[in-house]
Amino acid sequence: MQHGKYEFRTEFVQAVFAQGEASGREKGREEGREEGRAEGEAKGEAKGEAKALLALLAARGMTVDASMRERILGCGDVEQLERWIVRAATASSVRDVLAEP
Repeated sequence: MQHGKYEFRTEFVQAVFAQGEASGREKGREEGREEGRAEGEAKGEAKGEAKALLALLAARGMTVDASMRERILGCGDVEQLERWIVRAATASSVRDVLAEP
């Protein structure tokens, strides 16, 4: 018994097979585009939350050093950023804002 790729012999079967492959590739591309859009939206939302947090800290007169700024801007977790924003409203320091719960 020989294993390998089967070659269809009739033009009709080859055409149907090719159409199915093309349809599958297009479906895969569309799914990839949708995933990319969702990922981009999440990154954009996190970036906006990080900027809002930095603006709030600045408005409260808190100095954010480079490592803390990097931590805030590098955070991709929108829920974490939202928790930090809530803490920033009443915290006495940036360290208090970024402290683990």
